[in-house]
Amino acid sequence: MSEERINRFVGKRILERRKLLRLSQVALAEAVGIYPQQLHKHEQGRNRLAAGLLYDLARALDLSPNYFFEGLEQEVRVPAHLQLLLVFAHSLGEIRSKEHLVVINQLVRGLGAKPRRRNRRSLP
Repeated sequence: MSEERINRFVGKRILERRKLLRLSQVALAEAVGIYPQQLHKHEQGRNRLAAGLLYDLARALDLSPNYFFEGLEQEVRVPAHLQLLLVFAHSLGEIRSKEHLVVINQLVRGLGAKPRRRNRRSLP
């Protein structure tokens, strides 16, 4: 497995955990003593992570360093529609109004419903 692929995988795991904890890049970078731009490059897999920094990131994200490598061997590309679904679910978590969530739920369920078959005789 290439070093670039490992860097991208580990970076993706950092990004996922940071977003799950709703931490900004600035907050996480400050917690581990690096600049936000450096963290961004690590999350994109463009910069290598030193072992010490990886350990610090694990502590800041309340994880074991092993977390960053879990699933590396079985890495499967997530289809674009599932990535979009994850972003959508995260966005829903930002909505605080129960009424808005109910309306969004109704809309999504309506859009996902199977279209009704029209009777040919009823067509104009």
